[in-house]
Amino acid sequence: MNYLGIDYGDKFVGLALANSDLKLAVPLALMENSGMEELLNKLAKVIKDYQINEIVLGWPQWHNDQQSKQVELFKTSLATIFPVENIKLADESLTSKMADQLLAEQKKRAGSRQDDVAAMLILQAYLDELCCN
Repeated sequence: MNYLGIDYGDKFVGLALANSDLKLAVPLALMENSGMEELLNKLAKVIKDYQINEIVLGWPQWHNDQQSKQVELFKTSLATIFPVENIKLADESLTSKMADQLLAEQKKRAGSRQDDVAAMLILQAYLDELCCN
């Protein structure tokens, strides 16, 4: 089974990949969020190219209602190109801060943002939970 982790944001969307054999998430890409239609077209290509079976979408469980609503609206839009029952919400609390720390330790790649690493952390936490439950 192939997984796609998504860290959705107003300006950027981070992506990470994993499969059930390796159980290890890796950053895939950082996409500019330049509108829902364009973003969904790009994601549809990723879903097809990587034969994605399940999407793990970072959800700001403990953040303000506006952020949560944006993610829920994105999930609804995402469901137009991918089966909604295969879109899982996962708590993204502190993943951006953890991603910043990881990137700082690597002396921050030129021009990088933390969103793809945050997506990797969201997906890895989900995979770890699947493994242990």
